[in-house]
Amino acid sequence: MRIVYMAAVMFLVLATMSSTSPSFCQAGGCIGCPRAPPPPSDETCYEDLKCSASRCHLGCIHRGYKGTGSYCRGRDCCCKH
Repeated sequence: MRIVYMAAVMFLVLATMSSTSPSFCQAGGCIGCPRAPPPPSDETCYEDLKCSASRCHLGCIHRGYKGTGSYCRGRDCCCKH
């Protein structure tokens, strides 16, 4: 009887943990997780954790791109060619 009880407890614990914890992809721990689609070929994006319109504009100019049309895409700043 103890074995059945322990098996039931383990099942409930594992079911609760898997339904309440974030997935590997959400936690950033997965190598093969789906990612955002790449930017269009007429744009170049770089990571900027504090992305804002003004930072993006200046960062694009600093990298030799036009500042017009630059925008934030999540944590990336994208520059038009």
